[in-house]
Amino acid sequence: MSEGFLKMINHVAILDRQIRKGKALGSQGTNCKSSYILFLHLLHQHPNGMLFSELCEQSSQDAGLASRVLKEMRQENLVIKNEESGKYKALYTLTEQGKELAHLADERIRIAQRAAVQGIDPKDLQTFYQVAAQLAANIETLPEHWRKFENEH
Repeated sequence: MSEGFLKMINHVAILDRQIRKGKALGSQGTNCKSSYILFLHLLHQHPNGMLFSELCEQSSQDAGLASRVLKEMRQENLVIKNEESGKYKALYTLTEQGKELAHLADERIRIAQRAAVQGIDPKDLQTFYQVAAQLAANIETLPEHWRKFENEH
């Protein structure tokens, strides 16, 4: 394995670990599970609601995980699932309690964002976002490459 690739893998692991830790710390004292923060934020940015597919796409969450989290959020009266438009076209919106918690989540996200980008030139940050997106897209194709390798050997 090349030294550069190993460094990248290690940095991604550190970022993942710190993001998880930050989400847990950021939810302390809010009576909010860390798994709710991103959904609260997204729904707060879309006051007219979001479809399940939109929530999954914009949060980059697996549909199974998103479904479980949204179910918990409904049980805790944080979101409403409006199924009038059909089973697969259900619209999720925040309740008043969800809106209050979303304000706290948004403030915690702003604090985390300011801390994370401190000392980084905005142009470098944009390059990083582009590179990270391309790396993610490339890594998603790994199963295809592994199947091809196995078929050749």
